[in-house]
Amino acid sequence: RDAAHALAQLAELMPETQADGECNVWLFKPSYGSKGLGMRLFNDGTQRVQAERDAQRVVQKYMERPLLVDGYKFDLRCWVLVSQWVPMAVWIYGDCLVRFCSEPFDLSDLKNRYRHICNRSVQKGHEAHTDGGASQSGCRSASGVQTHRPASATYARQHQRHLPPRTSSARSQSSSGSASRESTEPTSRPSHAGALWNAAQLHDWLDNSGRSGAWERQVMPALHYVTAATMRSAQLHTEPGRGSFELFGLDFVLDNALSPWLIEVNESPNLSAHGSELKRQIMTQMLDDAMSVLIGQDASNRAGLGSGSPGCKPGERVGGWELLHLDENPATREPVLEDMQGLHLVGQRKPLHSTSTKPSS
Repeated sequence: RDAAHALAQLAELMPETQADGECNVWLFKPSYGSKGLGMRLFNDGTQRVQAERDAQRVVQKYMERPLLVDGYKFDLRCWVLVSQWVPMAVWIYGDCLVRFCSEPFDLSDLKNRYRHICNRSVQKGHEAHTDGGASQSGCRSASGVQTHRPASATYARQHQRHLPPRTSSARSQSSSGSASRESTEPTSRPSHAGALWNAAQLHDWLDNSGRSGAWERQVMPALHYVTAATMRSAQLHTEPGRGSFELFGLDFVLDNALSPWLIEVNESPNLSAHGSELKRQIMTQMLDDAMSVLIGQDASNRAGLGSGSPGCKPGERVGGWELLHLDENPATREPVLEDMQGLHLVGQRKPLHSTSTKPSS
């Protein structure tokens, strides 16, 4: 009883425990890297990190209990548009890319990037990948398997509240879900392995796997909350020019409880199609809608550049973009609490004096 109470308190103080496991797996990646280059997983202590302590890198805890679709890991690439910094206006695109790994999730094989790194540049190399009997490194443990009811072969209900209209290539997938931490090879490779879905397809899969309505009730509100908090925290560290805007790519992973975890913010997201017709259609529509936000003619229905966002309120939409956050009082940019703790500045104004740059004779 005491142990259960302690675990409940721990979960409240450290919500990340619900996505953690027993293998102590960490992700190492270069700072300001791209295309998944240099990313690797390890669970052999701090030796790896200390060996490269002089390198610019990011080390973050790896999610050991992600939500899986038919045993395959995926992540979400969401697009966020800051149409203006002062007052700050943050938009989120209603559609997203669901990027699948090409091989089943397996914590006993940490060296196999095709099981763990969802980046499209990594997964595009899967066809040329040969195993060659490489040694495996990872964690082996027996864990429970949570199964879901199989999805129907076709499911085409259109959802309008959070999702833009489907592209022509978007269709419902027939698959069953598995949320295990470790996975065995399936008897046949599912069609989504190494592929892309859009938000509507993931929404349909959740509905048909026993989690009806979870996308709009749980996933989207949490995505919006984390995105708004992330962009607001960055506002204090930017020096935007007048009339500037920025497009970001935010990557999330869902855990078994459908909580989204932000794993990366990309300042220069790749907008190429990567040979995918689905991504090409989403990118085209997303960028067209972004232009409507930024330079659209109807300023009363947008929070565009230099417009002061007249009449526009959070929740309003322009195409597939939804206004997520708008500063109500742009004159005050108060630092968040974390930036203020332990900070006490004492100073005295001093005049500046120019010095001679002529060399002495």
